[in-house]
Amino acid sequence: MPTPISPLLSLRFGAGEPATDLACEEMLLEDVRRANRGTDKVWLRSWVGQSSVVVGRSQKVGEVVHRESCIESGVGIYRRCSGGGAVLHGEGNLNLSLVLDREYWKIPLDPKSSFLWCGRFLTDWLSSLGLNTGVGRISDILAGHESLRKVSGTAQARRGSALLWHGTLLLRELEEMERFLPIPPDRPGIPHSDYLSNLSLLGVPQSVAEAEAGWKKSVSTILKREIVEIEPETVFAKVKEFLPNYPNLSFAPWEEKTLRS
Repeated sequence: MPTPISPLLSLRFGAGEPATDLACEEMLLEDVRRANRGTDKVWLRSWVGQSSVVVGRSQKVGEVVHRESCIESGVGIYRRCSGGGAVLHGEGNLNLSLVLDREYWKIPLDPKSSFLWCGRFLTDWLSSLGLNTGVGRISDILAGHESLRKVSGTAQARRGSALLWHGTLLLRELEEMERFLPIPPDRPGIPHSDYLSNLSLLGVPQSVAEAEAGWKKSVSTILKREIVEIEPETVFAKVKEFLPNYPNLSFAPWEEKTLRS
């Protein structure tokens, strides 16, 4: 008998607390890793994060975050399990996550190719809105009409054959970005206002629900899998296992010496 095809597991879970939200990302990655190698299990997650700054796994907070501004405003600083650059979470952006087995889906090991493979679901949906799309700096997703600007920054984490791809999608302007995030070291001399855009500014405003549905429909169509919604309560207990990995780094100058391996 042919092996049954698993549906895409969709989780709409925003904890409203940065550490819990980031722990959920790692939990989903571990869930796929702990399954049989080559599993066809796929998680889709969409969520809006509480106002916070989230840095990549190997970044130094002092180089990519205005720490004092965060402390003054009560904005927490957290480190995620994936690479990539610092991002500002808040009501203006939507977080999208895709977790799956790289070997089952034959995703290339090469970072550039794997980012293209995972990012195509988002670019496909953006194209359906009438936008031109492109890629910048390997993991930035660009969109626009005549000129393209960044609307999504993405990152990956890999454990065994399990792959987590996640990113932020700018739905509208995050007014305080320059206050909390300096120009990143790999983009010298280009201010945020000259590199970033958002769907509202591009003339295709989307609500959180519309953006979630559009991206998930794109994944479902391209992968040819149905989507099953999973109740958040069924995974919340598992998230607690990973919470200790996500302290607030705002008041921890020593954190540079304690990067997780």
